[in-house]
Amino acid sequence: MLPTVRFYSARFLKTLFRQRSGQVQGLAIVGVLAVAWALMSLGTRPFNIFDTEWLWGDFAQVYLGWSKHMREPGSWGLLSTTASDPIPLNFSLFDPMPILMVPAKLIAWMFPAGTQYFGFYFLLCLFLQATFGYLATSEVLELHKEPDDTRGWGPLLIQLSGAVLCMTMPITLNRFSGHTALSSQWLLIMSIWVALRTRDSSLRAWLIGNCAMILLATGFNPYLAVMVGISLTGMAFFQTRLFNWQIQIVKIAALAATGLFGLWFFGFTSGAGVAEGGYGVFSMNMLGPIDSNGFATLLPLDIVDPTTGQTFEGFNYLGLGLILLILTMSILLYRTSIDSRLPIVAALTISCFSYMLALSTTVTFSGVTFVAHLPEFAENILKRFRGSGRFFWVGAFWLTIIAVAVLVRRLPGRLGVTIIVLITIVQCIDVAGYSLKTRHAISSFQRLHYTLPAEAIAGRTVTTVKVFPPWQCDPFHTPGGVRNYEIFGFLTLDHGWTTNSFYAARTPENQKAYHCDYASRLSEIDPTAIYFLSTAIHDSYAAEIGSRLNCKPDEELLETQICRPMVPD
Repeated sequence: MLPTVRFYSARFLKTLFRQRSGQVQGLAIVGVLAVAWALMSLGTRPFNIFDTEWLWGDFAQVYLGWSKHMREPGSWGLLSTTASDPIPLNFSLFDPMPILMVPAKLIAWMFPAGTQYFGFYFLLCLFLQATFGYLATSEVLELHKEPDDTRGWGPLLIQLSGAVLCMTMPITLNRFSGHTALSSQWLLIMSIWVALRTRDSSLRAWLIGNCAMILLATGFNPYLAVMVGISLTGMAFFQTRLFNWQIQIVKIAALAATGLFGLWFFGFTSGAGVAEGGYGVFSMNMLGPIDSNGFATLLPLDIVDPTTGQTFEGFNYLGLGLILLILTMSILLYRTSIDSRLPIVAALTISCFSYMLALSTTVTFSGVTFVAHLPEFAENILKRFRGSGRFFWVGAFWLTIIAVAVLVRRLPGRLGVTIIVLITIVQCIDVAGYSLKTRHAISSFQRLHYTLPAEAIAGRTVTTVKVFPPWQCDPFHTPGGVRNYEIFGFLTLDHGWTTNSFYAARTPENQKAYHCDYASRLSEIDPTAIYFLSTAIHDSYAAEIGSRLNCKPDEELLETQICRPMVPD
């Protein structure tokens, strides 16, 4: 069995990555373009590995998860009590891309403490996004290649345009100022390339390529994994040459089983049963694809945000170039017959489905809101994905690739190439405004700092920091406020301590039940801890802690008492 798997795997990889004439040169140009775009959009600050001052918010959450995992001795798995003392919590719930985190620990000794590599990862994301955009465009060109298609600069210009259009997606730039794992949108365009590449492959080759693709995505983020699943499933269902319902069922079942296994293996299912609030708030407006929040150079529309959560999580601006490209495609499809060699039906179905998922059941059109009522079981499933506005991302990439293919197919050679290149230039000019906005945001980011009073640790051994209420129980009244996970995260990281307060993408119910039971937690004082109590908690439990904790107002944190355990004589 194993030799057979190895044989088919080797044959599939050889087919998948076979070289074409001129492709190496094209990808070299893509690399140069990716570096230039990264420097324009990110500046130089993220590339200073010793600068961690800009890691605030979700960046801080991910950095702290990575750093604590790298420094934790004797543990190679993802479960740890470092951030949730004393109950183990899976590091995957801090969105750290566990498929990269675990092997990185093997070489953690090579990297100095206090260093970050987010800027270089963002550069890699842009390079991979452009590379797979180039390859996916190349793939759709192959589906309708004419005898003279390989001559001249036409094919190269089209492929480079596809690469640039994918690389300059504003939805990617938006994530560079807020979320590391969700910046890995190269997985989405890679899934399109794999789907196109394996379109006419044997069943074995198809299963190897597509199941490996979704397994890879589950190691980064559940949202990305679902979008990759939508992409691959849509193509599997609408394949033309292999349209056989029995084969389609096998393919879709294999994708579903692999996806569920991956989410379990990488630890994401530990928070899957938690339905956090926000569904319908962090959604996309129906006009989201044309809403640049006012930052685009050529189309600075700023549409009202009726839920107050769409400006960031529901941001899905395509860019003026892509809008013109899609409009041109729509006209050509209306006026001409659909080319059966192109997966147009699959691409448009995937895009429409992702668009509807992104809207959520609370549908908004500018400032007008409609509520769609679904069966309870469907609502319960959808509410697990509170940031529904993200789901349109995969549709945006599909629209880009298929629109380029339609223009190339339906317009005369030179005219098609000229229009695509001009549209790409328009896209770059328009998105440049959002690119500069992203660069400015990163350059101005500043994480929170806290100076621990010397008397808090003088003359005793400290191993942990106890915060009441912990962030996961009450983020608005916890000591230090809604960003206190930065304060206590960096404090405990620097000293090698544990803590009971954390900010995770999902908080499992057993964690809430334990940490939010303040009476029980304060009934037993840890002599090796430093306690930070909000004034409200301190006053409410004064009788219980009065003889066991020596407290005084903290000089830096408002409405906070810092306490030392009272050691009996």
